[in-house]
Amino acid sequence: MKSMTGFAQKRFDLDRYSVNIALKSLNHKYLDIYFKGNSISPLIEKIFRDVIKKRLIRGKVEVGFEVLGSKSEDWNIHLDEGLLKRVLNRIAEIKDEFGNNVTFSMDQLLKIPLIFQIESTLQRQFEDPPTREQISDSIDMVLAELIACRQREGNELAAVILKSLSTADQALTDLEKLVDGLEDLILEKYVQKIKRFVKEYEIDERRVIQEAAIAVDKSCITEEIERIRVHANRLRAIINDPDDNYSKGKEMDFITQEILRETHTIGAKTNLTEVQNRVLIIRREMEKIRQQVQNVE
Repeated sequence: MKSMTGFAQKRFDLDRYSVNIALKSLNHKYLDIYFKGNSISPLIEKIFRDVIKKRLIRGKVEVGFEVLGSKSEDWNIHLDEGLLKRVLNRIAEIKDEFGNNVTFSMDQLLKIPLIFQIESTLQRQFEDPPTREQISDSIDMVLAELIACRQREGNELAAVILKSLSTADQALTDLEKLVDGLEDLILEKYVQKIKRFVKEYEIDERRVIQEAAIAVDKSCITEEIERIRVHANRLRAIINDPDDNYSKGKEMDFITQEILRETHTIGAKTNLTEVQNRVLIIRREMEKIRQQVQNVE
């Protein structure tokens, strides 16, 4: 089982330059890849996406790609002087109208892509098949480290989830033991309640037993307990499944919601203190598990 959070970074020395690749992933419902760096191009994005989509299922992945150690002639500097002059003239007019309270720095202006942009001429090399293969292999190495990081955290999450599941299992076992004598207990309480309210009248014992039996049948929680046991076993099977090529987190989130729904049904069917205490324990542990599986891929 893998987490969706992790980080990996590595520098690779190629022929004329070095590249620094960094991958950071966070929780997300789907696989979302976005890019940061000084040499991002549609081609580089495609190379990254092709590699990442083969090995990741979910997560918000930030890709950092930097070209390092290249010579000055490997960069093109684009400065739109005409646009810069127009912007400076407009700023001067604004200052005349509003005074020196309005301030703009050259640093702010140069961050506008339309005015100032630095582009690597090495992008053309990325189009060569050997270079593309080098970049792809480098990405794969960093991605392997990211997956290993996600796997380590996933193992820790699995241990936490199994601990909560064990506590919930014990409470469920207690409920199963209570069920054996629960019907007799509920029947006795209903009979006593009916007799207390109608004690001044002649009582038809058979009718009292019949009404109490109907109430007991409506309070039966055996089916809910059985379904919770099935769901809990499925959770444990998912955690222990060595196959990570499907979205375990989504299925586990659904299962915890189903268990919570069953516990709400049990709580609504009977208000016996012994039952309610166990239900609260199961709900508490399922809420813990549900929080943890939000980070499971």
